[in-house]
Amino acid sequence: MEAVSRQLKIAYFSDNFYPVLDGVTKVVETYCKHMHGRGHSVTLFAPSLMGYHADTPAKIYECSVMRKKYFGYYVAKFDPGFAAAAERYIIEERPDIIHIHTPFAMGRLGAKLAKKYGIPCVFTFHSQYKRDFLRYTKSHLISWLFTKIIMTVINKSDVAFTMNAACEKLLRKYGYKKEIRIVRNATEYECGSIEAAAAAARQADKEFSLAGQKNVMMFVGRIFKQKNVFFLVEVLKILSAQGLDFKFIFAGEGKDRAALQRLIRRYGLLDKTLVLGHIADRAALSWLYARADLILFPSLYDTNSLTQIEAAAYYTPTLFLENAVTADLVTADVNGYFAPHNTEAYAAKVINILSDPEKLKSVGQNAHNDIYITWQQSVEAAERNYYDITARIKVNAADAIMRPQGSFSD
Repeated sequence: MEAVSRQLKIAYFSDNFYPVLDGVTKVVETYCKHMHGRGHSVTLFAPSLMGYHADTPAKIYECSVMRKKYFGYYVAKFDPGFAAAAERYIIEERPDIIHIHTPFAMGRLGAKLAKKYGIPCVFTFHSQYKRDFLRYTKSHLISWLFTKIIMTVINKSDVAFTMNAACEKLLRKYGYKKEIRIVRNATEYECGSIEAAAAAARQADKEFSLAGQKNVMMFVGRIFKQKNVFFLVEVLKILSAQGLDFKFIFAGEGKDRAALQRLIRRYGLLDKTLVLGHIADRAALSWLYARADLILFPSLYDTNSLTQIEAAAYYTPTLFLENAVTADLVTADVNGYFAPHNTEAYAAKVINILSDPEKLKSVGQNAHNDIYITWQQSVEAAERNYYDITARIKVNAADAIMRPQGSFSD
C-alpha cells in the first residue's frame, strides 16, 4: 500500500514506555516510528523516561512518575502542569486523532481531551485488566468495581483496536459499547526463506555455544509470575527427570528473575538452561528464534504476545496453554500447539512434539504463513483505520478550538 498523501497529526497517550520493557512499549514505539515514517506528525504523552534516551522520532511530553515495586512499573502521577501542557498542545496543534494505549492516568487524560475538543479517540486493548485486578486484590467484588471504573475511560473512545477475535469478545464482556476493529500486532523481523532462518540459526550456534545441541526451546517475555514462568521450570524439571536432552533459554527481564534462577538452581537445571536477561540486540534475539525448535509460552495473561509472531517469522512454532487468548489465531497441531494447564500434561506434549521433527517442521511453516505479519503491514492497517475514523466521526463541537484553556478538573 502506498502512503496516503494527507498528513495526520496523531497524539499517542501511554502509561508504558521506556525504561519499562514490555509489549505495550514495543507497540507504542513502533507506531510512533512507522507513522512518522509514513509522513505523519506524531506526539507521545507518557511517563518520564527516567533519563533513558528513546530512539523515536515522536515529540515526547514526559509526565512525572511514582515507582510501584509491587507492580514493577513506573506509574504516572496526576500532574496539573503536565495536563495543562497537554491541553495547550491540543489547542495549538489540533491533532486529527488521539490514540490511547491505557485506561489509566495517560488514557484518562487523552480521552478527556478528545471529548472536550471533539477529536476522534481510539483505544487499544493490550491487557486482561480484570485478571490483573483479581491477582492483586484477591477479591472478585473489588476487581469488578475496578473494571467498571476503567471501562468509563475506555467507553469514551470512539473505536477500539483489538488484536484478535478472542480479545474482541473479552472487551465486550468487560462492557465496551462502541465499535471494535481488529488490528494485529506484528514484528519488524523479515525472514523470507527456510534457508535464511537456517543461516540465522547457525549464527546462534556460534554466539551462544549451541552447536550440536538437541531440543533447543525458549521463552521470551517479562520474567514475572503472571507469565507462568515458574510453571515452566516445573515442566523443565519433569523433562529432565525423563531423560530428555535439551537446552532451555529464558530471554527477558522482570521482578521475578532472581526467584526463577533460585528455582532453577534448586532443581539442578543450571546446565540445561540459559537465563539471558533482556536481549537488546534484536539481531541476536532473531538468531535464537531461528535456532529454537519450539517456543514454550504458557501465559494466560497476554492478549496477543509479540513472541509468537517473532518466532513465526523464523518458522518456529509455539506451545500454548489451552484457552489462551493470545493464541486465538492458532489451530492445534496445524500452526501451533496447545496443552492443558498441568505440568505433567504440558511436559508430555513437549516430548510428543519433539519426537516428530517432520511434523514440527510443517507446523513451523504454517506458523510462518498464518501468524507472521510485519509492522509495515500492521501500521498500514492502522493508518487506513485512522483515515476512515477521522472521516466518519465528526467533531462534536465546531467551536472547540475557540474554548479558553481552563482548569483540567472537569
